[in-house]
Amino acid sequence: MTAFGFRWYGPEDAVTLEHIRQIPPVTELVTSLYHIPAGALWPEEDIAARAARAAAAGLHFSVAEGLPVHESIKLGGPERERYIGQFVENLERLARHGAGFVQSWSSPCRTAPPPWPFTRLRWSA
Repeated sequence: MTAFGFRWYGPEDAVTLEHIRQIPPVTELVTSLYHIPAGALWPEEDIAARAARAAAAGLHFSVAEGLPVHESIKLGGPERERYIGQFVENLERLARHGAGFVQSWSSPCRTAPPPWPFTRLRWSA
């Protein structure tokens, strides 16, 4: 089955969820918490609010875009394990709210994506 999604940059985006919902094949929302820095835990209430807002507009928050990998993970720094734990916790939080796909860029450069831009999650309930 093919699903169509559309990127939404959040409440400040000039394109509203109501506009996105009017695009005939679109049922999925691609969004992120763009204001959260790399390595920080995404507040579960913010994720839940984003998912609820999508649902209220008749969309499904299925793709989390831009869960960044902290430099300590990439460089094997002394805080690497802590940031790995927080990254995993963010994945679990996103999964609890319906985001079954996570796009995690390992570089801030969006013009040259890495060969593994999407991670597919299969969580058992």
